Amino acid sequence: MLNYDVYKLCDWIRIGELDLRRFSESTNPEAMRLLKEEYPYFIEWDALSENASPEALTLLQDNIHLIKWGRLSENRSIEAVELIKQNIDKLNKYDWFRLSSNPYPEAVKLLKEHKEKMSLSELASNPNPEAVELIQENLHRFDKFDWGWLSTNTNPDALKLFEEHNQMDKMNWGWLSSNPSSYALHILKEHPHHIWWDRLSENPHPEAIKLLAENFDKIDWNYLSSNPSAGALKILKENKEEIHWCSLSQNPHPDAVKLLQENRDNIRWCYLCKNKNPDAFDLLKQNPDKIHWRYLSSNPNIFERDYIKMSEMRTRILLEDLMKNVLQPRRIIRFLELGGDMDDY
Repeated sequence: MLNYDVYKLCDWIRIGELDLRRFSESTNPEAMRLLKEEYPYFIEWDALSENASPEALTLLQDNIHLIKWGRLSENRSIEAVELIKQNIDKLNKYDWFRLSSNPYPEAVKLLKEHKEKMSLSELASNPNPEAVELIQENLHRFDKFDWGWLSTNTNPDALKLFEEHNQMDKMNWGWLSSNPSSYALHILKEHPHHIWWDRLSENPHPEAIKLLAENFDKIDWNYLSSNPSAGALKILKENKEEIHWCSLSQNPHPDAVKLLQENRDNIRWCYLCKNKNPDAFDLLKQNPDKIHWRYLSSNPNIFERDYIKMSEMRTRILLEDLMKNVLQPRRIIRFLELGGDMDDY
């Protein structure tokens, strides 16, 4: 089926100013087309190997010898896992480490087929339910470092293992404080003396925000300024003098961008270039002299739909269908049988 969703670089973007190597991180099909057809020498194969877009995977399939297998092991797509299966001998110890943390179902299925190669520490952070089953099977092999990584796991069944196996002394409270799962917040509320308030300040969970509001003097305003939650932005709006404008400038939450629009003199433009909110991108469009082009290069908003080309494609398809009907042999024969002339047809 023909893809009618066609993109182009925004007309006001100067491609010569962009860092084209950053296109390897993009999921936009036009970024991949430009790299493949016009700028192949700018491809960063590390970044591309982790890119889960269909166009990136096609490019990787055509260049097997350039794949970075460790980065591909973190890729969350069925095509990536199939590539790994077909080239399983190319994975080294550290590539298996990365695969162990990949929660994509097909990646976990592959891991279960090669249990002897998985990394316990990386597996400990994997929230996939089947990965948690593997964790439970291997708890007897966990050391303190592995338990620490388990603190980052967002699956409640994984976090419950600390209490069920009397291993709370092995909890990494810093990582747990930034864990956005409800069960992580349940544990933190039961052990408030262990909370790392700087890490909690970046936690978007509503209960984390509630804890911060109740412990105002412990807020880390730098982390909170980057927190993409409505609750965090509410606190910031009420305490503008505490805002860290570098962190806020890359915060994609609509309320964060509204604050930036109202306080343009405080915007940190290089960080705003990373902001993926379309309204933040409009601020850049209005202030092209403040753009840091290298940072802008990885922003997906630099591409827009090419409606003219999309219209041309649809028109061409309609024309082809019309011509197929008009030039249908039986239609021509019937025209001639009725006395028509082929030149007239």
